[in-house]
Amino acid sequence: MAKLLLIVPTLSSYEAFLSDFAETAMAAGHEVHVATQLKLLDGRSVEAHPTFKSGVQLHPISMPRGSNPVAALKAAKELRGLVAEIQPDWIQAHFSAAALVCALAKTDSWPFTSCIIQGLACTLARGKSCLAAWCGERLAMARLDEMWVLTDDDFGVIKRWNSKKARLQESPGFGCRLDRFDPSRYSPVWRHARRAELGFEEQDTVLIYVGRLAAFKGFDRVVHAYQDLREKGAPVHLLILGTFDPLHPSGLTAAEIQVLKQDPNVILPGWQENVAEWLALSDLCVFPSHREGMPVCLMEALCMGVPVVTSNSRGCRDVVRDEVDGLVLNETSVSVIAAAVDSLVNNPQTLSSMRISARERRGEFDRTVYIQEQIDSLKEVLAIV
Repeated sequence: MAKLLLIVPTLSSYEAFLSDFAETAMAAGHEVHVATQLKLLDGRSVEAHPTFKSGVQLHPISMPRGSNPVAALKAAKELRGLVAEIQPDWIQAHFSAAALVCALAKTDSWPFTSCIIQGLACTLARGKSCLAAWCGERLAMARLDEMWVLTDDDFGVIKRWNSKKARLQESPGFGCRLDRFDPSRYSPVWRHARRAELGFEEQDTVLIYVGRLAAFKGFDRVVHAYQDLREKGAPVHLLILGTFDPLHPSGLTAAEIQVLKQDPNVILPGWQENVAEWLALSDLCVFPSHREGMPVCLMEALCMGVPVVTSNSRGCRDVVRDEVDGLVLNETSVSVIAAAVDSLVNNPQTLSSMRISARERRGEFDRTVYIQEQIDSLKEVLAIV
């Protein structure tokens, strides 16, 4: 059996996306270590986090967020010391920031080291940010043994960098926990009663946004589209699940945020563990993000039978089928988003058909497919070593 080291920017990211893989690896007899910034973006206590009781060995690393070369070099020094201490047999970094730190830290004595980039930053960033992302991701490709990406768009880019190291993940991103995101767990009676508790009428359409409250994810445009619909008399409510990110602006002014918080037709529960329950109350997911890898929140919505209005951007268009289980918009201005939502609100038959289509493809997003693909890759690497 082997020692595995996962390098992840934040504990929240590990919890949301990689804990299932780690538990599967441990069940197979492997020893799992996780190097990450021991900080939860939602404000929960790290000490009370269930990972501390799971058997995974957590190691604090001051992982950088954003383009901060000094912080990246500091984290690389810490990581180099950690690798020398625990002597892992296999190392994998997740997300561009962790891949950069890993590339800066790697020495010739390291074992097989790969990274999985959840969406290349260099293809979507602009100006100095684009140059920094390009340098970081190219360095990761040069220094690490393998680079995985999730979409054909990104694969075309990294194949030009180094076709021998480029890998396209067959499974759709991290996938979704089908046992948790199962609409059959929520009865119509429960849904009706819970919606009534929240003040929703039977004829109301409940929109949901899930993710960081950041402008690049379309948060501000979702809010303004909702407000536009309310002004025109549409019976819509808005659920907002997520937290503000100090690194990325929300797109709303302080005054607009205050108005949003006072709106009786808007519910802001913040970060939630039971996302499936909120999706079960919703009629339509609105997520016009411009910068994604393979958005898990959209897979979760579709698995719950909630159609999606999203943007024709990398990852989003790979998850949602236009006019089948949602709408994929080439333009995502406020007026276009509002018109798209309104078209579905006023066409319940189309919305019902999309709901059925979404549920029928739940199996495509099963997280166990991702886990098995990575376990198989691990076996290949260990066999070679």
